[in-house]
Amino acid sequence: MKISQLIGSTFTLSGIVTLSVLSSPLMANAASFSFSNINGGDTVGDTLNGGLSLSVEQIGTDLTFKFFNNITSPTNTFIGTIYIDAVPALLGASNNNISFFNASTPITGTNIGFSGGLSNANFPQGNIIGFSTDYAFDANNGGGNKYAIQSGEALGITFAGVGTNYTSVVDGLNNGTFRVGYHLQNVFNSSDSYVSTKPVPVPSLLFGIMAAGALGGSRLLKNKKQSA
Repeated sequence: MKISQLIGSTFTLSGIVTLSVLSSPLMANAASFSFSNINGGDTVGDTLNGGLSLSVEQIGTDLTFKFFNNITSPTNTFIGTIYIDAVPALLGASNNNISFFNASTPITGTNIGFSGGLSNANFPQGNIIGFSTDYAFDANNGGGNKYAIQSGEALGITFAGVGTNYTSVVDGLNNGTFRVGYHLQNVFNSSDSYVSTKPVPVPSLLFGIMAAGALGGSRLLKNKKQSA
């Protein structure tokens, strides 16, 4: 298992509000996406899609996906399998450049173990939306579901050497030509499937804070010039 960590840094806006953000000298881009239910499929977990998300990051020459299970109730749900419907060439079309790591924050005794790669495995309910699997990743066996993505955990998968395809991957996630499917299990004693959809919106409050910070910085600079 390959473990990667990004170091958090802080910055201050207008000398008033301090935010903590992820930073890395190698990170070029990052985007987040949410998940929707599959209409016409199982409905047992239709209220839980809001707790599922993914992010895609370009770090140097690599492309990293992080798959999140933030469902708070019921807390015993787990993502057992992840499916990707995409143009394999965007991810290298090989199993040799794929590595897995625990992306939970913080990493405190959690067990996440996945394997897999190129595959045409069936995505449950995927036929309803014309989902054609190109990659499938399954939780490793051992102690029941202990290696799956439990509530509050995240799995990271890195595709080495394909970072230059970041824009194409994000565009595909936006327009539906690149899709990710989650098979969520232990959902009220059943299971359900979800598919990636629109980007996760950035709260308007954050935009307001950033705008206020920029305005405050501009005023400070102006005042400094006037007093010079």
